[in-house]
Amino acid sequence: MKIQDLQVDATGDNCLIIKISKSVDLVGAKFKILGPSRNIIVIGDVSSNQFEICTPTIEPTFVEIITKSGTVVRYVNKSGKSTYKYL
Repeated sequence: MKIQDLQVDATGDNCLIIKISKSVDLVGAKFKILGPSRNIIVIGDVSSNQFEICTPTIEPTFVEIITKSGTVVRYVNKSGKSTYKYL
């Protein structure tokens, strides 16, 4: 898996949409949602190439996808929007 196979965008303060290239084999794939200090917020199984998830408290900042072909960590696009909206 390559970095360009993964796209992650914030859809709200605690929600994000994860898109994985259709060329990636998702059998046995896992995901981790990480906070600003890369602390783990949520861990789960990847069941499709695109899904939306919301976290209970902490704003997600990074997403890690683990597949048989490798691991990719990606910054969540627009994840800092609530932090900077008052500047």
